[in-house]
Amino acid sequence: MSLIENCVMHVKEFFNKNRLEVFLILLIFAFGTFLRFYKISGYATFLGDEGRDAFVVKRMIVDHKFTLLGPTTSLGQMYLGPAYYYMMVIPLWLSGLNPVGPAIMIALFGSFTILLVWLLGREFFSVWAGLIASGLYAVSLLVINHTRSSWNPNPMPFFASLAFLSLFKSLKDKKGKWLVVVGSSLGIAFQLHYISFVLIGTIIFIYFFYGLLLKIRFSTKWYLLGIFSFLLMILPQIAFELRHNFVNLKSVFNFIVGRKDAEAGLGLKRFFPLTLYKRLFTSLLAQNRILLGNLLAYFSGLAVGVSLVKSRDFKGKDLGLGILLLWLILGVLGVPLYEGRIHDHYLGFLFPVPFLLLGGAVSQIVKFKKVLKPIFTGLVLALFIFNFLKTDIPKKVGPNYQIQRVKLISDTIANDVSTSNFNISLTSPTKDFQALHYRYFLNLEGKDPKDYGQYQDLETLYVIVEVDPRTPEELGSWEIGTFGPFTLENKWDFDFQVKLYKLKKRTG
Repeated sequence: MSLIENCVMHVKEFFNKNRLEVFLILLIFAFGTFLRFYKISGYATFLGDEGRDAFVVKRMIVDHKFTLLGPTTSLGQMYLGPAYYYMMVIPLWLSGLNPVGPAIMIALFGSFTILLVWLLGREFFSVWAGLIASGLYAVSLLVINHTRSSWNPNPMPFFASLAFLSLFKSLKDKKGKWLVVVGSSLGIAFQLHYISFVLIGTIIFIYFFYGLLLKIRFSTKWYLLGIFSFLLMILPQIAFELRHNFVNLKSVFNFIVGRKDAEAGLGLKRFFPLTLYKRLFTSLLAQNRILLGNLLAYFSGLAVGVSLVKSRDFKGKDLGLGILLLWLILGVLGVPLYEGRIHDHYLGFLFPVPFLLLGGAVSQIVKFKKVLKPIFTGLVLALFIFNFLKTDIPKKVGPNYQIQRVKLISDTIANDVSTSNFNISLTSPTKDFQALHYRYFLNLEGKDPKDYGQYQDLETLYVIVEVDPRTPEELGSWEIGTFGPFTLENKWDFDFQVKLYKLKKRTG
């Protein structure tokens, strides 16, 4: 029997034994996918970082200029690996270089993460826990917002979930082949965001901990293949580091433990592990309602803790719970090592945890007190509805159409400009001074402005002003000052509060 035939047979067998569960998870998956894909071209973010990434990948597709480096970090002092750029290639090519293509890819990762959360809940606890966790994950607004835009940290929940599911399977079934999946997942996660050092450290600790506790020893071959799969994923980074005296790796360690600036101190103080734990529930499950988030956090932690003590089976059937708790504890202890502001996307590898913990808590309580099942079913449904009502569709929050608006303004410039000696300037609340998202669309039209920084000796300067009532004379920007004396030749007012000015160099 071939591998494909064997897989088909197992799928059919699972479906026949679990028809109701399959129906429910497919319903959850379809609903969560709909929320992620709903008007995605209008909701997708397209700012400077997205424009930079689209530029790089477009050069890979059109000019065959491949890269060993990925996106720069928010600090701008180091680079991630290029995995995300290579992930973008096919979606951007299929979409005809439209930035919505990579956004659709991210939505797909987000949708399939729903299935991984279901499998994790099912394996860690029970069918009931898997359905609760995946159902709530499907409608979480913060999760949805991170699955509708092309940005390198956004696939992190998928690869973290895949790594932990493979870790669990390897320990439970005592099969070393899963180490290859773990290594590959971590190799990609390492290139999405450097906070994945915490994820990698957590996985390694769990292997050592349960390896000693359960006396699990895999064949040396599988350990080597797991390490090899990780190194294979980051091979471009290794090549770059070897060629440049490990300059990037040195910056990474400074980023994690050495940053001292105005935001320093917010890490361990503001996001003390208990506070960070409660923040996960408040942001992901309670829509920033602090009281509700704290209640869910304390209930989930207390319920699974009591269950673990009551069962007194720390090695057997509670293996999944033990892994989940280590995932949580080491995560909330490790993230604050970064001494700076901890943004939501830094926590991507922890996104599935509160959903799994709550699903496990409810399933454990129902298991011990079956009479409570109708009550908790109602509470879970109420929480599901509460979260769904906060999403964009019931709130009737329309999309901002960033891609379309940037393209419209870029097309206006491309259709108007009559010289190659021109540049653009952007005044924006996001401080995307380089305006790479506008430059991307201008590049597609074959109307490349001069590089950012080249504002002297120009004939024409187009000034894009986003949500700012000031005229070019009043802006006082460096770009306009460097351009020199000018006359205002044209002006466009767009109905989404953006103004475009055409400045002509004044001569004589």
